[in-house]
Amino acid sequence: MKLHIFILSGAVVFAAAVAAHGQIPEDPPISGRAIMRVQPGESIEAAIAYVQAMLPAVTFTVLDDALASRRLYLLGFEPDAMGDQVEMVLEALQTDPANLTIEWGELLYAGHDPEGNTGSVWFHSVSGIEQFNDQYATALLGLGAAHGRSTGLGVVVAVVDTGIDAAHPLLADVIAPGGYNFVSDNTDTSDGSVGHGTFVASLIHLTAPDATLLPIVVLDGDGIGDGWLFALGIYHAIDRGVEVINLSLGSTYNSDAVGDAIEEAKNLGIVVTAAGGNNNAGADTLEEFPASRSNVMGVAAVDAFDVKADFSNYNPDFFISAPGASVEDAEARDGFDPALTIYGTVPGTDFAIWEGTSFATAFVSGAAALVRAQHPEWYANETTWQLVEAALEVTAVNIDAQNPGFEGQLGAGRLDIAAATTLGPITPTLGDLNGDGTVGILDLLTLIAAWGQVHSSADLDSDGMVGITDFLMLLANWGS
Repeated sequence: MKLHIFILSGAVVFAAAVAAHGQIPEDPPISGRAIMRVQPGESIEAAIAYVQAMLPAVTFTVLDDALASRRLYLLGFEPDAMGDQVEMVLEALQTDPANLTIEWGELLYAGHDPEGNTGSVWFHSVSGIEQFNDQYATALLGLGAAHGRSTGLGVVVAVVDTGIDAAHPLLADVIAPGGYNFVSDNTDTSDGSVGHGTFVASLIHLTAPDATLLPIVVLDGDGIGDGWLFALGIYHAIDRGVEVINLSLGSTYNSDAVGDAIEEAKNLGIVVTAAGGNNNAGADTLEEFPASRSNVMGVAAVDAFDVKADFSNYNPDFFISAPGASVEDAEARDGFDPALTIYGTVPGTDFAIWEGTSFATAFVSGAAALVRAQHPEWYANETTWQLVEAALEVTAVNIDAQNPGFEGQLGAGRLDIAAATTLGPITPTLGDLNGDGTVGILDLLTLIAAWGQVHSSADLDSDGMVGITDFLMLLANWGS
């Protein structure tokens, strides 16, 4: 069948888009907006009064108290022009011993998806699914061997992004219930953008085909969000009981709101992955948060030869590298070498070619889901996160020789999923909660003890809570 190629309306040619990394943008503060976390037992009214006593010319109002249970509030302030003074006071309060009211405060900063939605090559082809399944990352990461030991069964991965096209034939059966759109404040989690979230979701699915995907929208159609939306999305994933959170997004601003959300996730054993960014910049030039945080699996992108992608950021605090580059070939009919290309889904029924650290991150999230699925007996605490991290870290392929000048700045090496899954058992039967090889009375007792819990491997139907359906599923597998 003829291969049809077209460029998104209004977008620049993809090759030019990914090559133009000379300018390094810094995410701006959003005018007249701030986030505040109050001390335990204190009210937001008292906190506002405390700040206004120092800034009598500024008026603060609460715009969103959706995270009041975590003592977090989104504030508006007037006049907008006082932003510099507001930021200075909020920063000073964090080290002021006389401050017993406010834990911290910060201006609200914008964030983005690393690809910037600058365009991609789309194509229609009956061979799209074959190209997707057989892309170079499949062999490089050892997905065939890995799937003999784990497929991600029972694990939920939150895709905090632009949404997911749940109607795409590849993804229709793996969407978990309970997603939310924080941009529009509704339950419509379809991907109304160029397809960034849908593309990310497809690569997680390729890696962990039996994991379910929870769509959480925090980026608009242009791939732009902010620290408050990011925090809302992460906390929603936490409250939904996921095991992995994929953040193919970031900001140049190290937000306390986002950092606190990630810390809570880590303490519950949730793996958090984040894209390292696409500016070909090191830590001395630009830091992409949260990828450079120590409690996040920050991901750099490499090509089919384990060479750093020319666009990928690099940082000694990154956790690992993974495939994320697509190589151009002027003689190929779609402009890319089919053997050296990243393929994924986009809204509709299509597949596409793209590249970026976002997509390298998706492979790492899928790998984390495979390892986590091998161990339903692991409890939801910080040790779980560390155990998953260790499995991916100790099996990573050393790629220093292929990357002179970037040694120690591409994480532990290139992700090797086949090797990581050999460290654990073959994924137990659904319901074998203690991993002893059969579903029996001990598993039933474990499920009953976890009844009503959110963070538990006993949530067999991945609906976000242990309940009657999980009980029936366990009984259906009794003795298996």
